[in-house]
Amino acid sequence: MSAGFAVDRMLLAEPDTQLVFEEHPPASPAPQSIGAPEPSQAAAAPTAPVSAGPGSSHKRIHRPATSARPSTPSPARLQSGSSSARTTAEDAVARLTNSRRVKAGCRPLRIDGRLRSAARLHSADMAAHDYFGHIAPGGGTFVDRLKGAGYLLPGAENIAKGYQTSTQVMDGWMKSPGHRSNILNCNLRAIGVGVQFGSGGPWWTQDFGWQ
Repeated sequence: MSAGFAVDRMLLAEPDTQLVFEEHPPASPAPQSIGAPEPSQAAAAPTAPVSAGPGSSHKRIHRPATSARPSTPSPARLQSGSSSARTTAEDAVARLTNSRRVKAGCRPLRIDGRLRSAARLHSADMAAHDYFGHIAPGGGTFVDRLKGAGYLLPGAENIAKGYQTSTQVMDGWMKSPGHRSNILNCNLRAIGVGVQFGSGGPWWTQDFGWQ
């Protein structure tokens, strides 16, 4: 896949179902991110970063019922790929998410280690196997990944590729109605963020849970 910005997300629907909406990244070089707008919508492609294209796929998955601005690592630090830089970038996304939620009247999310572990594994898997989506080449969904990590009430997922800083990836997600809807879902309770650095990246995964 050529380098670029893209976004994608898993969309929450009725209490007993979950809709998956996937926007495929553009072919031209540009950062990418993916989240899920309403099924009838496709995010418009901005100039930089370039949003995901119009292609989409949907399927239903059963789901159980249920503040200060952080400093952002520089692109050089992100590309260094060190463990401390990764953790700092992930925590910055979580803080930015909570800042946006509090402004919208939602409670902040707690960082869950199981969600972080699943998010890191998915970001690393996308980088290693050269794909960009919620469903792995072997067929596993984010619900499978989160449950496999021991988190039994998966909520939603946003992914992104090519954004060099935590602030940039959050801005990209917030500009997409679908990603923004996941971030500002007041019923969600937990978050885990995972980033993988490398050529063509970084790859970002933002997982949410109901408990």
